[in-house]
Amino acid sequence: MTSCPECGHSNMPGVAFCDDCGHDLSTVAATIAPSLTPQPDAVASLDTSTPTSGSDPFGDPFGDPFAPTSTYAPPVVTTPPENNSVQTVDTSSSFVIPSSPIPPVASEAQPLTATLKIERNGKIGHTFDISAPTTIGKWDMGSGNFPELDATDHDPDGYISRKHAVIDQNLGQWTITDLGSTNGTALNRQKLAPHQPQPLKSGDELIVGRLFLRFHT
Repeated sequence: MTSCPECGHSNMPGVAFCDDCGHDLSTVAATIAPSLTPQPDAVASLDTSTPTSGSDPFGDPFGDPFAPTSTYAPPVVTTPPENNSVQTVDTSSSFVIPSSPIPPVASEAQPLTATLKIERNGKIGHTFDISAPTTIGKWDMGSGNFPELDATDHDPDGYISRKHAVIDQNLGQWTITDLGSTNGTALNRQKLAPHQPQPLKSGDELIVGRLFLRFHT
C-alpha cells in the first residue's frame, strides 16, 4: 500500500494522487505491508527430480523399507524329472537340491504256487501243481461241485469228501483247513479240527481221507 505523507491515508499501489486529500504521490515510494505469503527464502528447497526405486522422495537416507527394489528376482520353479525324484527349490537362488528318489510302491503280492505229491495210496509219485486257494475234493456234476484238485481217480474207496479241505496262503504263509469232511484231514499225523486254518510249510505231510500227500513250495 502507498501511504500519503500529507494525511497518512493508505492508497492502493500505483495511484498518482491520494484518494483522501489529493496529494501528489508520484514521488512517494510504495510501502509494501507484510503479507501471509511465505517468502522464497523461507520455503524449503524440494528435490523435484524423479525418485529412484526404493528411495524416500523426502530425503530419508534409509529409503522406504516396503518399496520394491530393482534387484528382486522371482523364485525359480523347476519341473520335476520323470524318474519320480523330489526336487527341493531354494527360492533365494537358482540352486536346486536333489533329494532321494521315491521308492516304488510295492505291487500286490502275486499268487504263490506249490505242489502236492502222492506218497501212499492212489497213484504213488503223482504230483499236483496247486496255487492259492486250492480245494481238495471230488467233482460232482449233480451238485455242481468242481474243486481245483479232483481226487476221484486217487480215491477208489471213497474216503475223500466232495469238499474235503482247502489249501490257501496269505502274504506267503500257506494254510490247510478241513472243510468238515466225513473222514477228516491230518497234518503231520495230527487230525485237524474242522474250519480252523493251520500253518503249512514245505515238507509237511497231509492225510486227506486215506490219501497220503507231501506238500512242497
